[in-house]
Amino acid sequence: MKATYETRLPDRSLYPLYEDVAALTAHVEHRLYVEVYVHQRDLKDEVYVHHRDLKDVKRELLESNGVTGRQFNGLARSLAGKVAAALEPMKLHRSALEGRITSAKSWVKEKEKKVAAATKVIRTEEKRARSTSRRTKAPDGCAFAKAVAERKRLGEQLHHKRRYLANLETDLAKVKVDIETSNPRFCFGGRKLLGKRSHLVENGYAAPDDWREAWHAKRANQFLCLGSHDEESGNQTLTYMAGGTLRLRVPPALEGKYGHWATFTAPDFPYGGDKVEAAWAADKPVTYRFLHRPDGWWYLQATVEDVPAPVTTMPELGAIGVDLNADHVALGGLDRFGNKTWARSIPVVIYKRSHAQVEAALGDVVAEAVGAAKLLGKPIVAEKLDFTEKKARLRELFGPKYARMLSGFAYKKFLSMLEARCAREGVELILVNPAWTSLIGLVKFASGYGVTSHQAAALSIGRRGMGVRKRFCKCTDDGPCSHTPRPVGLSERLATKARNAPPLPARNRGRHVWSDWGRYAKRLREDFSLGRCPSEGEGGGGPPPVLGSTGSRL
Repeated sequence: MKATYETRLPDRSLYPLYEDVAALTAHVEHRLYVEVYVHQRDLKDEVYVHHRDLKDVKRELLESNGVTGRQFNGLARSLAGKVAAALEPMKLHRSALEGRITSAKSWVKEKEKKVAAATKVIRTEEKRARSTSRRTKAPDGCAFAKAVAERKRLGEQLHHKRRYLANLETDLAKVKVDIETSNPRFCFGGRKLLGKRSHLVENGYAAPDDWREAWHAKRANQFLCLGSHDEESGNQTLTYMAGGTLRLRVPPALEGKYGHWATFTAPDFPYGGDKVEAAWAADKPVTYRFLHRPDGWWYLQATVEDVPAPVTTMPELGAIGVDLNADHVALGGLDRFGNKTWARSIPVVIYKRSHAQVEAALGDVVAEAVGAAKLLGKPIVAEKLDFTEKKARLRELFGPKYARMLSGFAYKKFLSMLEARCAREGVELILVNPAWTSLIGLVKFASGYGVTSHQAAALSIGRRGMGVRKRFCKCTDDGPCSHTPRPVGLSERLATKARNAPPLPARNRGRHVWSDWGRYAKRLREDFSLGRCPSEGEGGGGPPPVLGSTGSRL
């Protein structure tokens, strides 16, 4: 696990050096990208191939641009990271395109059946009209008019949907080629700034030279100093020296202007300074990045190996269930028997907010949840969700309200922040299967505990996290067990009850408890579609199904 800490460099006398080093390394990086990652089509084999080998390019660029081998390795590592970072969203985009294409084809197939049905009605009405004595009379009737209007409307929709489908297939073909050849299309300096070139005055540039200056500054605003465990103080290019100073190796091309080394006082890191100093003292690898921000200051980022904090929570004390929703996060605390101790909801506004605002709101919720778990000594239990397939089908299968909610659902960001915070604070994080957690919470805990459906779902998630940690059965541990395991909570009463339970009927022994919840969910949907409340008695939902088929009470 690696952690990056940042501080501002107050000594402005070295800023010209940083700018020149960044410009030189940016030029070498762009050349390296063209020579290694930009592919050319082999006209003979009709395939994409790498242009040059990295070893040959390194020898050539070292001689022509005046950089050290270690600086070149840092450039190559940084560029490889940028390429990998650009490929990851492309893989997600490929999955999303494939899902959209599948959904669009299904929609087209369904509408084509309706067009065929409308055409059949039109032909039937025309045949009936021709069979009458008045052969010159046009076919009439409500069925004929409705079928003509329906076929026309569906024809227009199909035309636009087929164009949309063709565009998706074209985009998918391009994305597949880029992924297979490891040649993503990205712009050094950013497409946003590049697009401002066509509208200089509207974007605050008085002349093309002003934009060009900003463009070159954006393309050369950072450089990397790669660390290694076999080098002094963990880095050969930027070395920590005795007396609290840092020594920067100047590239050979700039030695005539700045000398062989540039020394400056080691800055204080406001966060993580103790870990950076410990890495210096132990000669552990430290990778540095000099970064120039729009505020005019240069910043230094130090990346060190960060050992996760030891886990201080105990599942024997209970758990805290977490349920993320579109506008809030529900938390539910459980004791060691799986009973509710507290429940609350924290509002989180995601819709119509910027990325930074959403991240800040989620960060506050994560900090509060992890802080409570650390104080109580209980692990956190969350769902393991994946909305990739659902988001790909938003256009055809879901309504506008649900589509808007799902498209703004920041679950992956929330989960990554929760994992990082738990590792940093020493809190155990348990991920569970989300199947039927909302239904189980609604049926079993919402009315009994007097909590909302989302808080009940959080309690259900927490109970499942406690239950999967231990399974009980009638059989002993001396030999193999032939019965269905009975997952229960950590209550000794429930454990004893499960051990003393009679064997299940043979017809129910291999059936999972979730099959009962599936049938009950179907029954609830039918009742709500008919406008009945599940508790209205005959024909309604009634009590939940008997879950004794597997002995599970989770």
